[in-house]
Amino acid sequence: EVVDALEKSFLASEGKGKPLADRLMDALDAGQAAGGDFRGEEGAALIVARPTYTDPNVWNDRVVDLRVDDSKNPFAELRRLLNMTHSAELITQANAKANGGDLPGGLKLAQDAVAKSPENDNAYIALAVIQLKMGQKAQSFATLKKAIDLNGANKRQLLRNTNFKDLLNDPEFKKLVGS
Repeated sequence: EVVDALEKSFLASEGKGKPLADRLMDALDAGQAAGGDFRGEEGAALIVARPTYTDPNVWNDRVVDLRVDDSKNPFAELRRLLNMTHSAELITQANAKANGGDLPGGLKLAQDAVAKSPENDNAYIALAVIQLKMGQKAQSFATLKKAIDLNGANKRQLLRNTNFKDLLNDPEFKKLVGS
């Protein structure tokens, strides 16, 4: 039943525009829901590689390479890590759009990055940068507060981030970062 559930899930997602890693993760979840490994679960891994023969200059064939060892819920953790990976990809795309002059497009992608992985403090920082570029200072500061709440080290990091250099003497920013 487990192998049948894996196969059915994977084949049902074909041609739906989902990345291969997500299709594989869905298949793993389906297999687990059908009973999984009778020995229990402790770890999980997800590797997606591109064929290196298409470009001899490719030094890294890994598209996704995630592994969870010794976890009470490895599939949930693997899904979380995959979402974090997708969030990072969205941040890169958001920055490219914003730096290319498409601030609304960048804003949407940064919001998508936050939605994909709400615990990714870097997604909040990327969103705050774009909000600031769009003149949305209050929203930017609220977004930065979320990034700081998730990772206190952002207080120090924001002081070094050149995207916020014009705010170093701003009283609200100073209060936010504790300087």
